[in-house]
Order: sequence, then structure tokens, then C-alpha cells
Amino acid sequence: MGRPLRLLLAVAAVGLLPTRIAGPPPHVLLMLADDLGHSDVGFNGNAAVAARDPQLKTETPTLDALARSGTTLRWHYSCHVCTPTRATLMTGRYASRFGAQHRVFLPGSPRAVPLNETILAERLKARGFRTALVGKWHLGFYAPQFVPTARGFDFQYGYYTGDESYINHTCGPCPNQARGCVVPHKPSAPGPALGFRDPCGRDWTRNDRPLQFDDTGEWSPYVFSRVSREVIANHSRDHATQPLFIFLAMQTTHAPYEAPEDVLAKYSHVSYKNRRPYAALIELCDQTVRNVTAALDDHGMRDNTLIIFLSVRFAPFLPEPAGR
Repeated sequence: MGRPLRLLLAVAAVGLLPTRIAGPPPHVLLMLADDLGHSDVGFNGNAAVAARDPQLKTETPTLDALARSGTTLRWHYSCHVCTPTRATLMTGRYASRFGAQHRVFLPGSPRAVPLNETILAERLKARGFRTALVGKWHLGFYAPQFVPTARGFDFQYGYYTGDESYINHTCGPCPNQARGCVVPHKPSAPGPALGFRDPCGRDWTRNDRPLQFDDTGEWSPYVFSRVSREVIANHSRDHATQPLFIFLAMQTTHAPYEAPEDVLAKYSHVSYKNRRPYAALIELCDQTVRNVTAALDDHGMRDNTLIIFLSVRFAPFLPEPAGR
């Protein structure tokens, strides 16, 4: 799995520039899709795949344009599931170095990236960056010292666990565990951390404080686009002299396979199980990239931003006839 480290070095190097280089480092927009298939984007040959089977056609014009204007890494590896990949990306070290290589961190389990591992946000923050996480964390949250704002992020908006509803922002029942998650947060007064258990499985936080009803009924790709645009706008207004690091950890295209009806309607010809909503989620992923990069344009930041897009592992299923 050595190749992801090379990709990470391109990111981490921004925060580790020698002091003799004149001028501030560029902004960094790191976008991580979730379970996006290799050939499910145009720049990786989706047209050839769709020529053999039209039901596999996808729409990724924004990503294709970024690929044409940038550099595509054709040989890089990912771990088999979410947590090890994210842990490797954020630390620059193999997840096996700190026991995160096997499976995901489940809700309620006392597991997290150890505090003696310095993650990318902490390194960039030490170099003067403002840092923001929008989207999925999945690196442990069982105690306050492990949540994103305690690990170098100035701002956080999203969810802690592996998968949840795109529209209600609740997580499903986990094996051998009660529905719902313990969401730790710091009490207003000194003392031990408080544990917040939502019996409905709500996993949705802003700056690591629970959001009980916010954004219910709004699809997460739209929420994360909106919040990322707000982060960029606020940074341009309030911190224009500092570099910005945004880690946009998308929910798309991870299960559950569900999408807005207007996007699903474009793929009414697809009969493969899960492929129809999956194709819609791919389109929503591309829309998110379009909306967030447009915000960089709107605020005059695009030409001074290193934009990186990659995916956790691979598409988790093969096409199947409906009903199988």
C-alpha cells in the first residue's frame, strides 16, 4: 500500500515548506470521495466501459475537467476500508503502525488514532494554516481528545461514523450494538466530558457539538457544498492573509444507496441493483466538486489553491440484475 504516502507527501509538503521560501504557501483543498469506482469517472475510461454496457455510464464533467488541467496519478493504492485509508492519509504513516489497519472504528468502540500520532491538520495549523473538516471523520470519537477540533481542525461540520442516511443524518444499527451513538463533548464547566446518546442514531455535529435537528431533510452533498462554500467565504473575509486547508471528506458515494428523485430520474434506464442510486451519487459527488471549486473562483482563491481529489478504496459492488 505504499503509493498513498507519495500522494500525501504532495499535500503535507505544503505545510512543511522551508522557511527560506518567500511568500505564504497556497491554500489546500483536499477532497476525498468514499467508495468511488476507478472507472466510474470519465477521466479513468468510463466511456469505454459504457460502450460495452450503457447502464454503467456516469456523468463527471467537473472531475474530468480538473483531470485535464492537472495531474492524474495512475498508480496509487488505498486500504480496503475507510478507517485505515483515512488514518494513513491523515498521519502519513501505515495504519499498521498504530493498530488501525484491520477494520473500521465502530460507533461506541473505544478506538481512535492515538494522540502520539500527529495528523495533517495539526502539522498545517502549526505552519499558519486555518483548518476545516467538512464531512466524514471516522478516526475515533469516544473521548473529547479524539474529535476533530482536538486534532488540529479549527472548524468541523459533519459526522463521526462510517455511514448514515444522506437525508436524515442518522446512522443505522451496528452489529451487536444499540442503535445510536455516544457523541462526547466538552462540558461548559470544568469536569469530566459528557456523553450524549441519541436514541434515534443522530450523528451530526458542528465543531464537535451535536446538531439535533439541523439539516434534516437536506441531502448531505448539498449540505457539505453549502458549508464548504461558507468556510471559503468566511476565510476570504476574516483570514485573507492566512492559507486555508479544507478537508472535504464527502459522503458520496458510500452506502446507503439513495439520492434525490430529480437526480435518480436521469438514470431511470438503469436496472442493476443499487447501480441507479450509485450513479446518481456519482453525479452529486461531481456537483459538490463543481460548487466548492466555484467558491474558490468567486473569492479569487482558485489560482492560489492546490486542489487534490482522491477516493477511499473502490466501488463495493459489481453490476447485478435487479432483484438479485
